Amino acid sequence: MENSSALTAEEVAQRLRISKNMVYELRNRGELAGYTVGRKLRFTAADVQRYVDSQHDRYGIKGGEVGEGGMVGWGSMAGVNGATSEGSEFSGSPTPGAFVVNGTEAVVDVLSNYLVQMDINMIRTYQSGYNGLIEMYRGTVDVTSAHLWDGEKNSYNATYVKRLIPGIPCVLIHIAYRMQGFIVAKGNPKGLRAWTDLLLPGVRIANHPRGSASRILLDEHLRLLKADPTALAGYNVEMSSPILLAGRVARNRVDVVIGTEKMAQQVEGAEFIPLHRERIDLVVRERDLDTLPVRALLNVLESGLLQTDIAGFVGFDTTTMGRLTML
Repeated sequence: MENSSALTAEEVAQRLRISKNMVYELRNRGELAGYTVGRKLRFTAADVQRYVDSQHDRYGIKGGEVGEGGMVGWGSMAGVNGATSEGSEFSGSPTPGAFVVNGTEAVVDVLSNYLVQMDINMIRTYQSGYNGLIEMYRGTVDVTSAHLWDGEKNSYNATYVKRLIPGIPCVLIHIAYRMQGFIVAKGNPKGLRAWTDLLLPGVRIANHPRGSASRILLDEHLRLLKADPTALAGYNVEMSSPILLAGRVARNRVDVVIGTEKMAQQVEGAEFIPLHRERIDLVVRERDLDTLPVRALLNVLESGLLQTDIAGFVGFDTTTMGRLTML
């Protein structure tokens, strides 16, 4: 490939064997560089190769060149939606026999990498926890991460699993705890330290998409405060990229967004105010516990490999990783 060649999003999707929408998502996250010509988004071959190399470096896998057939030696663990360990494309329904793993967290990427190394035929998807549960009910997802807070019961995930996957016994597999809170500008110029502070006059926010854990956490706290969400300046401004959200705070476009400590550390000029302990689980159907892919997944957790790998993740507490809760 010529480094100077201009590639469309569709051409990048074909080369990486992912969906075109995922190309836009990677661009929005700041993971794949691109540029615009008029209103058209374009990429260079060098941009694409740098993205591939960054994924190889991330998981310690030997790098390769991007060719017409996709990424050499990488398979489904490109950190993107759409490819299985055999390179087939995900088009909304799983290929026969494939194990579909969903979740937006990096810890799910690391776990999926182990499954690929164990020759599990799998597909990696990147939907929100809420939408992942819906897809489990539809039968298009086999395991999904979830960190959805029920403010009424002050509990995580169980309520949502029972509501969104009715009639199907499921199991929560605990992965980690971490803190959620406010991301503000350095020095916290408006002194925002409690959920009630969001209701102060003049406070501007930007929001995560509906169905995301951070959006649900905000909405549940506003419900408990009996506050009208739409009264918050910027409540309806949704951005799918955590980095872009934190960037709006650092550039003084808004005063606060909801997020994690890691999200704040990725942007210079942002600060994290911890407020809420969040639980991250994997959700599987009880009937699948004895299947090969789920046994392989549980073996990774029991071995301590995943716990060791994510020990350096910012703000993660993995002391109870692997514990099961039957629903």
